[in-house]
Amino acid sequence: MSKLTLSMIVKNEEANLRDCLESVKDIVDEIIIVDTGSTDNTLKIAEEFGAQTFHFKWINDFSAARNFALKQSTGNWILYLDADERLVRRSKSELLDIVKEDTLLGVNCLINNVNEATGTPIFMKYIRLFHNSENISFSGKAHEQFEASLYANNYSVINSKIEIVHLGYNVDKAGLKKKAERNLSPLLEEYQSNPSSYYAFQLANTYKVLEDRANEIKYHKIAIQDTELKNEYKAVGYLTLADYAMRDNKINLALEYVTAGLSLDTKHPLLNLIASQIYNSQGENNKAIEFCKTALNENRKIESRENLTNLIDVILPEEKILKHGLYLSISGENQYMFNYYLLELSRSKNSDKREVELIEKLFNYIELYEEEFSYLGQSVDVDSLDLYLILISRIENKQSQLNALFFLNDKFEMNSKYLTRLGLSLNENNYRTEAAQVFENSLKLEVKDPSQVFYLISIYVDENKYDKIPELLEFAMNEFSHIAGIQEKLNSVIKKLEPILIN
Repeated sequence: MSKLTLSMIVKNEEANLRDCLESVKDIVDEIIIVDTGSTDNTLKIAEEFGAQTFHFKWINDFSAARNFALKQSTGNWILYLDADERLVRRSKSELLDIVKEDTLLGVNCLINNVNEATGTPIFMKYIRLFHNSENISFSGKAHEQFEASLYANNYSVINSKIEIVHLGYNVDKAGLKKKAERNLSPLLEEYQSNPSSYYAFQLANTYKVLEDRANEIKYHKIAIQDTELKNEYKAVGYLTLADYAMRDNKINLALEYVTAGLSLDTKHPLLNLIASQIYNSQGENNKAIEFCKTALNENRKIESRENLTNLIDVILPEEKILKHGLYLSISGENQYMFNYYLLELSRSKNSDKREVELIEKLFNYIELYEEEFSYLGQSVDVDSLDLYLILISRIENKQSQLNALFFLNDKFEMNSKYLTRLGLSLNENNYRTEAAQVFENSLKLEVKDPSQVFYLISIYVDENKYDKIPELLEFAMNEFSHIAGIQEKLNSVIKKLEPILIN
């Protein structure tokens, strides 16, 4: 008769361990818990569930601890979990059916990485259930793997619908950074001894959490060069590089990256959404709408758990895609698609009826009440900012436009897109000094909008502040000369202003 062992390594997991063990206590025959230095009640909780506990001195190597735990495990089958994971109840029957077999098998399970802060759950496939054998071992000091060990010992690997909820990302930014800092040292050690594209990919993800953009980009560029790296990982690398290139106004480079990513996975929701944003920036509205529709359809398939075959599947907040679709529809003056996306937004499970009504009013040039302006300030987030800026621009009364923008200031005072619209509105209301100050401050931000240079030059000319123009032109040449068309526009401005500047 088959015997199932739960194999775990833990340290200071009193907040998580009980719920993890509760989720599997009725299906496992043996619980092996290896502790690497807990100082809380972790071991006491483990013993309440009848676990066999062992101590392992931490040596900055997750695989060493995992392999020690395996040596203590006597079951025919091994299920391995982390303390911040829970087996979904509906998966138990499938798991028990699999372990009835006596075959050399590894089983891919669906890991549902919950992240309430971003509203963007990530599904990953990992082998978490496998037939036990003394020849199977983990490798890698961090983000440890054992798939190669299975194949080397003639195992077959199958997909399953077994789902495990992972709460490890469902913490605040400080908690995520702490975990990333813990993983960075063993990851770097592993990469030095084994510079594989997989560990380069994991380093890129770690540096993302640590907000080290330079190293994140560096290791993604390394990872995507390897033809052996799995396409799902490469797609993440390409979409990250495309996103950064787009933010830096390197649109042609962004297009290269996103096209390469889509060649690996045409159905990837986030790649399609980024492609939509890139094509929209190039004025190709119809293409942008098509990519947005693909992002929406494929996202819904993943959310319904339909055909989850990738190693990594990201579920985007549906409202994010729908609001981008609304923005594209307004930009392209496409009434049909606007009605489509607005209807879909009203049907969305997280839809706010009041917000839908507000969008419809603004689209139809209907003046807002004071309390609606206040609600506007509460509703807009960074993902819907483009939509609301274009909607606010439809308010016919220029002072009302400016009032609406002021309600967004607390959230977006460091956002160049918002500041561009605010500066324009101030200028349209003849607050030129204030508009110039907004543009000047915005151009000091990390993410800069080149259009602000030309608006600022126009204000300087109107205000006879010609002495400020040469320095601004030099700044623009240094910052934006890489952007297609900007060099030509700057040269044209210099030629027109040359007589004035010389005098």
